[in-house]
Amino acid sequence: MAASDFLDVNFMCGICGATGTPDRTILHSMTEVMNHRGPDDQGFFVDDKLMLGQCRLSTIDLKTGRQPIYNEDQSIAIVYNGEIYNFRELRKDLEAQDHTFATQSDTEVVVHAYEQYGVECIKRFNGMFAFALYDSNQDQLILARDKEGIKPLYYAKSGGNVVFASEIKSILSYPEIERRLDMKALSYFLTLRYVPEKLTLFKGIKKVLPGHYLKIDRKGTREIFYWRLTPNPTRDNIGTTEVVQVLKRATERHMISDVPVGVYLSGGLDSVSLVAFASELSNQPIQTFCMGFGEETDELADARAVAEHFGTAHHETIVDHGLLSTFPEQVWHMDSPKRNLYPYYLAQLARKHVKVVLSGLGGDELFAGYDFRYSTLQSTNPKTARQKTAAYLRTQARDLSSDQRRVYGSAIPRRMHQCAERFLGKYFIDSLPFMEQVLIADFNAKMTYDFLPVDDATSMANSVETRVPFLDDELVDLAFSIPFSHKFKDGSGKLILREALSGRLPQTVFAKKKQGFGPNPYLVYKRELRDYAEKFLPNGRAVEKRLINGEWITYILNASPSPDLTPQYNKLWDCLALEVFLRIYFEDEVQMSPTWDKL
Repeated sequence: MAASDFLDVNFMCGICGATGTPDRTILHSMTEVMNHRGPDDQGFFVDDKLMLGQCRLSTIDLKTGRQPIYNEDQSIAIVYNGEIYNFRELRKDLEAQDHTFATQSDTEVVVHAYEQYGVECIKRFNGMFAFALYDSNQDQLILARDKEGIKPLYYAKSGGNVVFASEIKSILSYPEIERRLDMKALSYFLTLRYVPEKLTLFKGIKKVLPGHYLKIDRKGTREIFYWRLTPNPTRDNIGTTEVVQVLKRATERHMISDVPVGVYLSGGLDSVSLVAFASELSNQPIQTFCMGFGEETDELADARAVAEHFGTAHHETIVDHGLLSTFPEQVWHMDSPKRNLYPYYLAQLARKHVKVVLSGLGGDELFAGYDFRYSTLQSTNPKTARQKTAAYLRTQARDLSSDQRRVYGSAIPRRMHQCAERFLGKYFIDSLPFMEQVLIADFNAKMTYDFLPVDDATSMANSVETRVPFLDDELVDLAFSIPFSHKFKDGSGKLILREALSGRLPQTVFAKKKQGFGPNPYLVYKRELRDYAEKFLPNGRAVEKRLINGEWITYILNASPSPDLTPQYNKLWDCLALEVFLRIYFEDEVQMSPTWDKL
């Protein structure tokens, strides 16, 4: 194996590369387009068979954790994105088996674990990660992704080569990759508001699935799964003490860092529980962050009260005007036409104070936190698999189903609901009770393909690493061993979590009603959405390509603003996101950090 070729530039956690004849200029371009993911350092490996690139946000082993990282004889090289939270225990075991470490990083643990156990070592990792590991002795490349899909990893084939990266825009920097819109993926996106499974909105570019890895060698490219969620909700005797202990251990693992760690704080049960445990585990005040929109439904007051209770160093931001001012750049970071990207501003606030932030994402999926939706589904009592998926789909796309063809025209084929039902149907075919299956679907579908990508993109855009303690392996296993009846009753969720935390949190937290995070679309429409929509939509690319019905756009823009049209304003916002996405990614050149003036 040739020696590594480092570019010593202070430039986070993004990886990229390709098999085949290397080109250093292309590799540098693929890495550079993701420099927001890794402003602290860059590293490169190039030999005659492949090239690897990485940009790094330093959170562990700041001095010696530069990548690529190798084994003792440099026959194995790795570029890696994420954190292995049990790396210290794994390292101790590996050292006992005569492995020699040159760094203190969790990345090197992956290399030596692979040496010791082969690719099956992945099953031992508790963390969030995506990595590319090159074994020159076996002449094979492993592209692996964590169990829950917290960290992204994409790939495409070009001729006989495989191109991969943490972000799609990096793959698009590879000259031979074509930019083509995948209409099937777009139909899924407009129906579900996310693209499921391997698909992306770019034809030929795919996801490495959660709990899977690709093995690329002389035999070709094979996709192999190493983990899937296997619920066994039979523990009727679960105790609240065990829930507390596991959640605390998960929080402690996710606080491992050589830099300060903060917490996103909404005032809800999940985020407050993290603040409580983080405050216990830290010898200094925890940094907490909250965002508002200048509306009555803001959670700023609730978060402020919790911050005062636990003595945190609290920070907040209010974005009541200019919410869409950086929207093109946010869509560029997302690589897809999402509208709900306002967590971008929360990450922007956090980056002024910390590099690592804990998020309460996953608590609702593990402990049945969607009160209204679960009450609705529980009352349906569907019998067949088809009835189950249809009921579930209605709750996922309820504001799109009636008008979606009026809005999107030919972009959504008439069979699309059946396609979505087939995708979701895999979660509704076993012998578990219906509501247990709903939790499985939420965990594997909505969270994996919708919430986690937004969380990653908006935080990485601001060079912030978001960690999700509720998706810790031990906690996930525990939660899916607890029956739904212990989590949800009489329209109220998270029962066992509430019982477990009742003596640790302010009582006002338990009285707080579940609410979504976001602004009022009617107010956003009046303040700025209408102006942007009038300028960009009527004669835009999406209308020209007949992906959006121009008559519907005109109808909404000419109607008197009214709160009764709130669902339509959400659709209009979706349309604007699609228009921005098309202009950024399907013009002559992919725009870097675009603004409204550049569109």
